[in-house]
Amino acid sequence: MKAAGKSKKTDRETIVKSRKSSYDLRTSNVYFLHPSAKLEQEQRELIRCPPLTRKTCTAVLNSKEKLGATPVGTKGKLSLMYDRTVKKKYVEQLFLKIDKIGEGSFGSVHRYRSVEDNMCYAIKVIKRKPNDVYGEVDCLDLIDNNPYCIQYLNAWEECGMIYIQFELAIMSLADYAKRNHNICEEECWNILYDLLKALAPLHQRGLCHNDIKPDNIMITFDGKYKLCDFGLLTDVKLMSAKSALMKSEGDAKYVANEVLQGDMSTSGDIFALGISLLELSMDLLLPGYGPCWHDLRQCSWRMLPSNAKGRISFDLETIINWMMHVDPAQRPTVEQLFGTQKMLDRRRAKKPRFDYFKAWYSANCNADIRGMLTVTINLPDDQNINEPATPNSDRSLSPVTTPKQRVSTIIVRKFIPLKLDMEAPATSLAVR
Repeated sequence: MKAAGKSKKTDRETIVKSRKSSYDLRTSNVYFLHPSAKLEQEQRELIRCPPLTRKTCTAVLNSKEKLGATPVGTKGKLSLMYDRTVKKKYVEQLFLKIDKIGEGSFGSVHRYRSVEDNMCYAIKVIKRKPNDVYGEVDCLDLIDNNPYCIQYLNAWEECGMIYIQFELAIMSLADYAKRNHNICEEECWNILYDLLKALAPLHQRGLCHNDIKPDNIMITFDGKYKLCDFGLLTDVKLMSAKSALMKSEGDAKYVANEVLQGDMSTSGDIFALGISLLELSMDLLLPGYGPCWHDLRQCSWRMLPSNAKGRISFDLETIINWMMHVDPAQRPTVEQLFGTQKMLDRRRAKKPRFDYFKAWYSANCNADIRGMLTVTINLPDDQNINEPATPNSDRSLSPVTTPKQRVSTIIVRKFIPLKLDMEAPATSLAVR
């Protein structure tokens, strides 16, 4: 009797152990796997488990991390040189890091040199969000190969991070404006033309960029001004009023008043482009709040400095006022702006336009723009080409680091802080 009782107790303990050890995450069930024939019936039964904990869900979401890099989006692809058995990330095996271009709340952007073709690219690193898994990659898939948008080349996911590979640009329009305080009016017309070419296919499909500003306009090696950062791209036709209020509206300096109230439309992009032209042509520092912020959205230029108003012609002033109209319905569309005389002249031009940025860059930076496309890296004989760059390395980077060092030696005027003086509103908006 004692032996029989002991045997039953042992079988019961074995069942309990098997219930705790046999766990299927996909079906949230526990299976009984016991070798004894007496428990054959119990092996077929399914016992429901409690809901998955947050820790378990995270483990399921991050299960791809153990598999290495995985392609993301329609253009995602992995190189044949990638070796999953090597304990290095995909970006470390296929690219050599040069420096960091920018950083923000979204993540960071770095300049890399490809091991395959020895060309330089910009790679954006974003942390994956559980609710919006591939965020910006999904938005980039909606954009066709527009020559006036930064070219999206590849995307992959690894270790909970999303890597997006873009073509490399020289600098943003905001950085250019910080160094060059004399952007001529003809260059502003060129900027407007290129940005309209970038927005035309988007607005035709009912897509809004929602974050147009000089920081998101890149200057490329072929002399074009290209639109980038499509993380806030929105389909107006599919967006409800509730979701519009919950969606981020971009930079407060450039956002239209109706966008803050949840009324998103393509006219919001037109306003942001118009106020960006105002900032560039008059060399201003736009406010993010306050009386001057409201005056600019009421088409009132009474707070602009007197010396800034005389920097632009009547034609450009009229276009900017039209693009910044208080009523979104009264703002021009991309097609209407293309119908203006200045834009028609550029569409009919047979000769290539003058590259103002290249002329400024050659004069002030004393470097050849084309030299930044490729990098000559001298490695020691005992160093692997796939190893990431280290600060203590003896590698000589030429000529990528040279323009950056020379740019830093250019004398840049300090920004005058914005002073809101209610008694003297005409001088309350600072000039750079």
